[in-house]
Amino acid sequence: MVTIVYVNWNTSKWIESSIRIIKSNPPLVEYEIIVVDNGSKERFLEKSDIKVIYNEHNMGFGHACNQGILASKGKYICFLNPDTEPEAGWLDYLVKYLEEHPECGLVAPSMTNVCQPKQSPLNNKGETVEVSDVIPFACVVIPKKIFCKCGLLSMLWGEDTEFCRRITNLYYTLVVVGKAFVKHVGGIAFSENEVGYNTKMIVEYLEEHVYPKICGE
Repeated sequence: MVTIVYVNWNTSKWIESSIRIIKSNPPLVEYEIIVVDNGSKERFLEKSDIKVIYNEHNMGFGHACNQGILASKGKYICFLNPDTEPEAGWLDYLVKYLEEHPECGLVAPSMTNVCQPKQSPLNNKGETVEVSDVIPFACVVIPKKIFCKCGLLSMLWGEDTEFCRRITNLYYTLVVVGKAFVKHVGGIAFSENEVGYNTKMIVEYLEEHVYPKICGE
């Protein structure tokens, strides 16, 4: 089973759209969906087939992902951004690669609007390619055993970069499976919440509004 984790911060309509797309072309692999609602003004409503974890405040992406991991039933964890449109077969391609390559610690699809050049279909040409540095967590699938070995995500900005470093330090690989494709709009959580989409503005927001909540201040 794969646990698909969405983090919601006032992006319910985007998540609902993404889920509808997944259900319109359901993966062959068994999956569950968990939405971690990070203090949204209009909370994501729990449904019979979707588990929702509610936070009173925005606790940050890393913290919310960790909540999803701890509540999951899956052998694999998929972090999926709200503003994504997965194509048919996306999850099956990614899981198949992990099943056949136990040395792999993280897989991701081809995507639009991500900062890893090897994820662009124009660059990978639909082939499977290894990445040496970082794959952004817009859409990744990670075996749960990796969290047992590497620990949970950092609660600081840049959690994906830091976690990828932990994976490669243990000699697991990071891989883009070019046959899998997910359309990504990019930056929706920041634009929906009027936070500037650059590192300085994001860190300033986190230091003022999120980190104090995590620390109980």
